[in-house]
Amino acid sequence: MVLPAAAVARQDPPVIHDAAVVDGFLTASVTTNGLEARARAEKLEADGTWRVLVVEAFQGSTVRIQLPPLTAGEQVRLTVYTTAGEATSRVITIGEAPAPVPTPTPVPVATPTPTPGGAVETKTVAVSVVSGTVSYRIPPSTTYRALSGTATLPMGVLLETTAGRVRLVTQADGQPQSGEFFGGKFTVTQNAAGMTELALAGPLACTATERATAAQKGKKKKKRSLWGKDSGGKFRTRGNGSVATVRGTEWRTTDTCAGTEIYVREGSVSVWPRRGGRSKLIRAGQRQFTPRPR
Repeated sequence: MVLPAAAVARQDPPVIHDAAVVDGFLTASVTTNGLEARARAEKLEADGTWRVLVVEAFQGSTVRIQLPPLTAGEQVRLTVYTTAGEATSRVITIGEAPAPVPTPTPVPVATPTPTPGGAVETKTVAVSVVSGTVSYRIPPSTTYRALSGTATLPMGVLLETTAGRVRLVTQADGQPQSGEFFGGKFTVTQNAAGMTELALAGPLACTATERATAAQKGKKKKKRSLWGKDSGGKFRTRGNGSVATVRGTEWRTTDTCAGTEIYVREGSVSVWPRRGGRSKLIRAGQRQFTPRPR
């Protein structure tokens, strides 16, 4: 059955435009595709994790969040999430001059040139297909392209590895780092500290009632997941309830309507609740479930 165009569009994750900090407010224009949305202001901590400062629901296409007092040089970002997925803005340094508003011009989405090892820190990632079927899309494009061999793609790319396996190579502190990921759909970003973050993508289609019921009764029918394997690189995965920072390991991140489960097959993982709190070290054979922030 072919779905109407409107129904397909409603499954697209949000898009953030022109994020900036002005007079103590984190502001941005947001496309939510008609879905209910919440916005979260986050601050980069010294250990490379992002701490939630403020969470607010909003309507329309404009986000304006008042930030707590911050000092020059600290870094913040905006994350907007709907039932169709999440979007994260560029990293904004407190005290920097606002970015000029560019004149809108059509930008064609070019097919990446295969360039093994061509990753540039915070800008691009080298993606190699290890096995299976892999595709990608570069927002704001909604079209997926098949991927084979190795290609250098921009940060923010969305990779579909449900039936495939990829090796990612990024640059951190002037050195290449690599990890293998498979079994899910995810976006790739990298912060100023060199931490490469893989955020689970794809709609869970959980209503507010379903999230509450799942949290109370432990229902986990709807889910999305991603396996990762890395040896000492600066990688972490992000689900709707927690962030897992690896220490040389093999682990799985699974999102449900109720929250996020981290399972460690080998090595150890540091798990941070996204709603705030202390991290917990999870070792081989252990699992950690973190409820989804409300």
